[in-house]
Amino acid sequence: MGKVTGEVVCRTLASGRKLDVLSGAKLLASSEGLGWKGVQVHVGMLNRGWAVDELVVDGHWLTINLGNSPVSFEAQCGAELWNAREQAPWSFCINPRDRPFSVRHSASVCFASCMIDDLTMNNICGGDYELPANFDLSDDVLAGIMRAIAACLFDKRNSNTKPFLDDLLRKFLEGLSTRHGVPVTPSRRGAITRAELDMLVDWLKVNLSKHITVDDLASLLGQSNSHFSREFKREVGVAPWTFVTKLRLDAALDHMSDGCPIAEAAIRSGFSDVAHLRRTHERHFGIPLSLRH
Repeated sequence: MGKVTGEVVCRTLASGRKLDVLSGAKLLASSEGLGWKGVQVHVGMLNRGWAVDELVVDGHWLTINLGNSPVSFEAQCGAELWNAREQAPWSFCINPRDRPFSVRHSASVCFASCMIDDLTMNNICGGDYELPANFDLSDDVLAGIMRAIAACLFDKRNSNTKPFLDDLLRKFLEGLSTRHGVPVTPSRRGAITRAELDMLVDWLKVNLSKHITVDDLASLLGQSNSHFSREFKREVGVAPWTFVTKLRLDAALDHMSDGCPIAEAAIRSGFSDVAHLRRTHERHFGIPLSLRH
């Protein structure tokens, strides 16, 4: 399998707390016990009403609809408003590393989930790739490989299945990166300096009310998304989006302390609305916003 890294971790955006995102799912098979460090595959059922709120994954997260009917759901990314989505049978949803998102399912769905550490994918594929977000990616070739992986996971105790599964996983990651990944132009490597951090904070404070992505921050330093995310977390101690969320909360509280109406404070600080601000505040600080103001 080549050089690999550790497990892929899901966290809540506001607090950075680890979250078992599939705890409410009925898991039928998984890659546990196969030694796939840096890659986690699960097959199971999600019940109607399953939801995640402001989730950040330390890696790429793909889900595939294994059912025979389209799946309707709502999704929200960052400070965007909720949007109705539909995922066709055997199509993929791709959420790239460190891209915060929320999802609400209105129906049960049979799924396969694949969480991939970006360094692991790059090491296996021999290049540096980033995956664009996509809520309904159709690819019959990758769907066929994932169908085979899912089938083999039910038979993983068979000693003859493991080498075949390893080969399928490699082919899936290579196909994913070459067919849908974006090759990253070599960029400046190395740690983020204190001066660069100060520049980023100054830029963020000026642009908090705007739609901001990790790509925006990485491009300011001439780095790739994945490299920037790793170095930022190494230097600051939290993921970029957790840091941005804290800045937005602080800005909203400052605006309100200066007499700004809560609705205006929310928009000026980059939240989609008052409900978004209240929800994020309670998750981050552990108390309702009403107790503070």
